[in-house]
Amino acid sequence: MEETKLRSVAIVVVCLMLGMVVKDSTAYDKQKYESCFSLCCLDSFQPAFSCSLKCLKKAMKPIVNENELGNHAKERYNACRLRCAEQQCSKISTRGNPNGDQVGACLGTCSQECRPKRPQGPL
Repeated sequence: MEETKLRSVAIVVVCLMLGMVVKDSTAYDKQKYESCFSLCCLDSFQPAFSCSLKCLKKAMKPIVNENELGNHAKERYNACRLRCAEQQCSKISTRGNPNGDQVGACLGTCSQECRPKRPQGPL
C-alpha cells in the first residue's frame, strides 16, 4: 500500500516538472525568430549578431504573469532574460542558419537562471 502511494506521488512530481519544462519552452516563438532573422539578413547589411538581437526581442514571450509575481519582480525577471539572451544566445545564429532549436534551448536556460527563487522558510 505504501509503495503505491509513493509511486503515485512520484508520478505527480514528474508531471509537475514536465509541466514547468513545457511552460519554459513556450517562452519563445521559434518560427517568428527564424523568419525575422532570415528576413533581416536578406534585407539589410547588418551583421547576423544585430539581426539576432532584433529578432530575439520580437520572439521572446514574457512567461511570468502578474499573478505569480508582483509587477516589479516580473519586470526584473523579463529584463534578466533579455540580458541573458543578448549575452548567451545572440551569437548562435549565422547568416545561413538561424539555429532556432539551439536558440530556444539557450533561452530556456536563461529562463531557469533568471527565475526568482522562492524564499525558504523554516522547516
